[in-house]
Amino acid sequence: DRDVTGVQTCALPISSGGISASGADSLLVEKLLLQNNSGVGIWVGNGSTIRDCVVKKSSDVSFLTAAGCTVVNCGAYQGGDIGFLLSYGSTIEACTASGNGAGGFNVAINSVIANCTASANAGNGITTNAWCSVLRCNASGSTSNGFGIQTQAGCTVADCTAGNNGKTGISVTFACAVRGCTLQNNSVNGIACGNSCFITGNTCDSNNQAG
Repeated sequence: DRDVTGVQTCALPISSGGISASGADSLLVEKLLLQNNSGVGIWVGNGSTIRDCVVKKSSDVSFLTAAGCTVVNCGAYQGGDIGFLLSYGSTIEACTASGNGAGGFNVAINSVIANCTASANAGNGITTNAWCSVLRCNASGSTSNGFGIQTQAGCTVADCTAGNNGKTGISVTFACAVRGCTLQNNSVNGIACGNSCFITGNTCDSNNQAG
């Protein structure tokens, strides 16, 4: 069994500096409320798990992880930077990012985002590097410079909703799959894709340019 350090059931005071454990691997961080942090809200090392935590109004990134981490049932609200910024090979599930200053979710190569909600963020709702999966997510209401979901090569976007975004609802590049998604009322396109993509079973309605 791995060694796991737990940081549990703690509400940090207003104006706290948050939790910085970037050099500590295999952490378990859970059941925290952090508000008005002067820097990063929660920052953990490789192979760590964060669950059931809320970060509000951090001046920097709300949740920041190294590689191979798992983030479950967390919320990032009204932060000054990205809500969730995860390194490669990570998984984020059932999380919410709303009202953040530089995007909702941003994950590196070979990561999974599932059952998450991004709303009213400045910048993209969800951004991924290559070979990621975005599953059953809602990315809506991004500001004028923001896509709902934007991915790099080899990604799958499935059963997602993207509406009322300042740019295109779902934008993918080379060799991606977009299936079973609903795109409505986006300011540019519903779906934009590059070469060798597989686009099937999607609903595009009332987008400002192409479906």
